[in-house]
Amino acid sequence: MGGVPLAAVVNLGVPPSPKKTFFDSLYAGLHDDARRARVDIIGGNVVRADVLSITITILGELRGPALRRDAARTGDSVFVTGTIGDAAAGLRILDGKIRARGAALNYLVDRFLLPTARLEAGRRLARLTPTPAAIDVSDGLLQDLGHILKRSGVAAEIATDSIPLSPAYRAAVGDDPALAMGGGDDYELLFCARTGLSAAALGKRIGIAVSRIGRIVPGRGTISLTGRYAASAPAGWDQLRSRRTDDPRLASSRHLTSSHRPEKSR
Repeated sequence: MGGVPLAAVVNLGVPPSPKKTFFDSLYAGLHDDARRARVDIIGGNVVRADVLSITITILGELRGPALRRDAARTGDSVFVTGTIGDAAAGLRILDGKIRARGAALNYLVDRFLLPTARLEAGRRLARLTPTPAAIDVSDGLLQDLGHILKRSGVAAEIATDSIPLSPAYRAAVGDDPALAMGGGDDYELLFCARTGLSAAALGKRIGIAVSRIGRIVPGRGTISLTGRYAASAPAGWDQLRSRRTDDPRLASSRHLTSSHRPEKSR
């Protein structure tokens, strides 16, 4: 939301006979990430549990305007940082559902296992005037966009040919962005802005590559897909539901609604 992380609390549920080497590695990784983000680990709690549980709470503060979900307005352009779908492809490689080799394999798996929060980009984005509506892509590009549309009371048109795909994604998956639109776990920033800047200029302003993928239009919660892959209407991930919804009517539709919340399988 454009905030500054300050501190972290780590709570552990530890099963019987824990392996010391695991916890040494866990805290070494936490220390490295905390140092990079300039965050202090200030405490937490340890309890016995039947299965391993790791809960991390980050505390931070806003020092300026917040990136909110309810600020999208008709006429805004829809942008996304970086590339989309890499983490979902990495997960499917690990699950044995798709194959990759060499640099592409390593890149995609790392994007799933080692995601990067766009903290500095978010802070720079929050300084734009007017402040954009924004969300991170954690549950799927279209599903997360749906959260913005629902809160803002608008609709969107998305050009499927404009969704940014990495060379590694294209090597492993191909040019179809269906997996990228529904996969999640990228933690890139999806935002709606009216800046007068090109995507290239906007990328320089916030310090990371940016792609324009659509626009905000009148309506309420619907997403219209255009382009070669308009029929690719993928599912997103809903943490509070336990089954995937594979509706052939949805898969062949050019129009999605934010009230429909299917999931991806994990």
